Amino acid sequence: MLQPGNSSGSASSRSSRRVYKSVRDGRSLDPPELRCACKVEARKMMSRTTRNPDREYLSCGSTPGRCSIWIWRDILMKYVEEMMDYCGAPIKEMLDDANRKLADQARLINSLRLKIEQDSSDREQQLGEVIGCITKLEGSVRMLKMFIWGTIFLVSTWLAIGGSASSLVTILLVVTLIYLVVG
Repeated sequence: MLQPGNSSGSASSRSSRRVYKSVRDGRSLDPPELRCACKVEARKMMSRTTRNPDREYLSCGSTPGRCSIWIWRDILMKYVEEMMDYCGAPIKEMLDDANRKLADQARLINSLRLKIEQDSSDREQQLGEVIGCITKLEGSVRMLKMFIWGTIFLVSTWLAIGGSASSLVTILLVVTLIYLVVG
């Protein structure tokens, strides 16, 4: 019943209220109504006195004088706001704490992601180096096989034509030197 702009507690003022949906179970939640001891909804009235011109107040919607509820609307609204701040402070503190923890977790996840990316990059670089070494070794093995087969061919041919042992040693030294320079 504490909406600005309504000057009575009629059904039409109730229908213009905002309706909220409960997050928990989906039910509609109407704003609470201020009621006096006789259980009648308080009506919003307007002061017409010179001391408080056009100041809103709430009083019993029943027969005047029957109940004693009466309060200035601005004082009630200030009290309601203070109570909302007071009651909401622990929830706000828990929310702030949860947001801080969430931010910490996000930073940790980001840090771990960056570390994984860096480790992956390092592993790729190491793999590239290993592949380069393997390729180089494979080339050396091919050259060594060619040298061995060439040497076997040379020795076989030399022995087949009846060459001397001293000239064979000289030829083998020259071939070895060529292999070392080229390889």
